[in-house]
This record gives sequence, C-alpha cells and structure tokens, in this order.
Amino acid sequence: MPEVQIAANYPAMNVVANRFLAACLGPQFTSTPMGHIQTDIAAACSLSGVMILQETVPDLSGVEPGIVILSEIHSRQEDIFDFMTNVVISDGRRTPSGVWDNFTAINDPMFPCEEMTRRLAPRFYELCGLFARPYHKYIAALAGMKLVLAGDSRGLLDFDVGQGLAAYYVVAGSKTAPYPEALWPRDPAGA
Repeated sequence: MPEVQIAANYPAMNVVANRFLAACLGPQFTSTPMGHIQTDIAAACSLSGVMILQETVPDLSGVEPGIVILSEIHSRQEDIFDFMTNVVISDGRRTPSGVWDNFTAINDPMFPCEEMTRRLAPRFYELCGLFARPYHKYIAALAGMKLVLAGDSRGLLDFDVGQGLAAYYVVAGSKTAPYPEALWPRDPAGA
C-alpha cells in the first residue's frame, strides 16, 4: 500500500470532505426536513470502514451484503481512530475520553450499515477524484468527525455520544459485507 501523507494532503482532503457533506448527506440522504445527524455520522464512518474492509479483503464480490466478515483489520482501524482523534484536537477540542466507547446512539441511524454505504459510495468515489484509494477512508472519517464536532457545537448531539457513534460505525463498516455498488470502482489499470 502506498504511503499516505495526511498532513501534506489535509487541505485538499478537507475540501473533498466538505463537498461530500454538502452533496450527499443531510436532508437529501435521509429524506427528512432537517436531516438526521446520527445517520449522517454513521454513514460517513461506515464508508471509512468499508474501505478498510476492501483493503483487507480484496475480493468481496459474491459475498452476501450484510454478512459479518471477520478479517485482520485492527491496525487499520487504529490508524483511523488516531486520525479522528487528531481531527478533534486540531479543532481545539479536548482529547476524546479514553477509548471511543460511548455506544448510546448506535441504534439511532435510520438505515443499516450496508444500505448507507450502497447509497453513498458511488458519489463519494467520484468526489474523491484523483486521490489514491488509501486516502478515501481518511476523507470519509474526516467528514464523520466534522459532523460530530458540528453536532456538539450546535447542541444536536453530545460529543461523547457522537464520537462513540463514529467509532462504532468505522468498525461496523469494516466488518459488514457491502453491496456491489459500495465497492471501489474498477481501476482502469486492472487493480
């Protein structure tokens, strides 16, 4: 896997994350007048997880969507959790409390993990454009954390609840077989 240079690419990753938030999430995703922040956080973080899964299990074709897949993903999840922590700290917030384990809101999203990734992934991949695949999981996690921070700032969702929701759905996405629509587009070079 190519080396990922987060700091050097962060400004461009931030632009893509903002475009994703504006174009794909909110009321147009949940079909609710005000949107549903828990669903949006879960969806963005599920996308991050499904990319971890694709890096770990390269051939997911033919696997029934929604099936739980066990694979060796722990270190890749930890990379994303470290990144998410850095997003919080760079926003001037307190360091997340210990592990990201406040699972109060895990049943709040309106759709199951595999449905959220099916609906969002194709457009997300388009928005990621020329970014190499290893960056995609960070961009999706960044979008999720932007929602956690905004939800807390606006009094929509407690910070600890939001970060627990984000962490849970990174894990859920990395263990849930996706629909074919959520898989990376075929690389013209055959990868």
